[in-house]
Amino acid sequence: MPSNEAKFKIPKKHVNFGVVVNPSNGLVSTGSQTSITVEVTSIEVIKFYIRFGLKVLGQDEQEIHMTGEVIEPNINILESEFNYGGVSILHQNNFILKIK
Repeated sequence: MPSNEAKFKIPKKHVNFGVVVNPSNGLVSTGSQTSITVEVTSIEVIKFYIRFGLKVLGQDEQEIHMTGEVIEPNINILESEFNYGGVSILHQNNFILKIK
């Protein structure tokens, strides 16, 4: 009896320094689709180009090309939006910091 599932595999889970592909293998049913997550971790703002293989059992390996950009987060919080919960200098208090 033929299977209604295709087995796939990412030959190299760790594609490049700071780049991980998940899941690195799995099954996909006929007529369905699945998601593959590419996680890029960088300590600097960069543009990147990566490629990695995708092998489906019984098929030739495919190559996936991906470009992207790691951006620096920009968060602006005005001093007037902080609520320190009435904590005085040189004292402490447990509270939840609220930002309006």
